[in-house]
Amino acid sequence: MKKTGRKSSIAFSEVRSSIESYSTKFSSPKFVKRVEALTDEQRIAIEKTGFGNLLLIPNQTMNRKLLLELMDRWSFERRAFELAQGELTVTLLDVALIMGLRVNGNPVLLREDEPFSDLERQYGATPDKRKISVDFIESRLESLGEAASDDFIRTFLLFTFGIFLFPDTSGNVDSRYLSFLESLDDVCGYAWGSAVLEEILMWLNKRKDSNTQSVGGCLTFLQIWSYEHIDLARPGLLDKTAFPRACRWENRKHHPRPSISITTMFHDLKDDQMIWMLKPTSYELELDVVKELMEVQNDGNELSGGLELSPTSPGIVKSEIVSDTYSPNDAPKGEERKELLQPCPCELQNRSDPSTDLEYPTVSSSPRSANVELPSTSQDTSMILPAGDEDTLILKNQKLEDRVLELEKEIDGLKLRLKEQQRSDQILKEENAELKKEVDDLRRDNRAISLSSDDLVCRLENLLSGDGIDDGEGT
Repeated sequence: MKKTGRKSSIAFSEVRSSIESYSTKFSSPKFVKRVEALTDEQRIAIEKTGFGNLLLIPNQTMNRKLLLELMDRWSFERRAFELAQGELTVTLLDVALIMGLRVNGNPVLLREDEPFSDLERQYGATPDKRKISVDFIESRLESLGEAASDDFIRTFLLFTFGIFLFPDTSGNVDSRYLSFLESLDDVCGYAWGSAVLEEILMWLNKRKDSNTQSVGGCLTFLQIWSYEHIDLARPGLLDKTAFPRACRWENRKHHPRPSISITTMFHDLKDDQMIWMLKPTSYELELDVVKELMEVQNDGNELSGGLELSPTSPGIVKSEIVSDTYSPNDAPKGEERKELLQPCPCELQNRSDPSTDLEYPTVSSSPRSANVELPSTSQDTSMILPAGDEDTLILKNQKLEDRVLELEKEIDGLKLRLKEQQRSDQILKEENAELKKEVDDLRRDNRAISLSSDDLVCRLENLLSGDGIDDGEGT
């Protein structure tokens, strides 16, 4: 990540995207709700695949204005966010620290010539349509219940891909991901973090290049990345030692409307509000996902991994991996350069208290923080987003999302009651069948007794009749 003297945000308002909103299939609440329903056995099974850190990440309500501003400031030519102070890139180290995912290892390659597998067919995909509906995946998860089988692991990971890590705009998951899930013992060996990075960069490029409203990729990562690097519109910092770092920031269900626009706050950013490169704490340097990345970089080896998609497919691009290597030649001179230089890993490892390793700019310490009122000037008004309607829509949307969650909980309760009722009905049917059987047995016994009684009466009558005849003959 580098800071340059290029003032890329001059006259930025003249080149802003005309898109003032976005639509996405990404859903942090759905993912977190599914995680909360996992049993201990299921959690252990997912942890073994290398995705255990994702299970720790809490829900994050998206700050749409903040994300829109970041999207508008993205440069697909330079693969960086253009700010007044310079260019701010997104790195593999960011992914490792924020998401806790492995960023080097076997590459995640979705190949056009990937043979169609029986596993894809089992999930409803076809050679002509290699897509799996997220709705189908959710239904399959429901049917698996509390099982911690291989089928559950694959289905849960597909759900994670489709709703959290690699969501697209269609509500489907590419069935070719199943090629990485055939051998579950090998899943943890892939560079899933690199794939997450390439996916979000691909959608940022597509939105800027095609001027489209739809966006995919992991928006939780993008939002937490902003919190980590830029002291602007941040929520409260819960625990600066938590890992992954997506667990450090509190969730604001409703993002308050700032007294000045997000655009203005970005325009007025100062150097002391920026963190150009994240510094791993001594604790983080001991974690595998961070340690192996630092070892590769220190050895000067090229990282393997990353998402490579065939450029022949519509909407799919092939991107190179963003390197975390920091070049001193790119840094400003003097005191500015001194502030940007990071301590080497051996120095960080010698620190005993991980809480002292992280230096965030003070939250809301700057007069440009979201909740501090500042007078707005006339020249900024052209850059202010429409206030009333958008805020009202965001608030209504959040209320609808909350209502949807409440309804889903009610539906879950009704499903449970229905299952209990069905179970009770089944018991009653079984008891009724047993009673019918007993009645039939009693009827058979009754008929047998009746026949036996009739036979006895007959014999008695015959006996009595025979005695009378014998007496007459004797006379």
